[in-house]
Amino acid sequence: MKYVGIVTQKTLRVRTCEITPVALELAAAWLSRQRAIWEARLDRVDADVINPRAKAKQHDRCKRKK
Repeated sequence: MKYVGIVTQKTLRVRTCEITPVALELAAAWLSRQRAIWEARLDRVDADVINPRAKAKQHDRCKRKK
């Protein structure tokens, strides 16, 4: 299956470009998956580096349960 993202047409000196909807939907889906991946990564960075106290409290709770 081949997805052509941009269709161009030239009439004399005018070139018309058009983005196909299928290609745009594929790009939007890929960007959505990437956004989810990076948001999860940045949340972990926030928990581990920026807000280490929250992680320490969580670690202390785990020790007490044992």
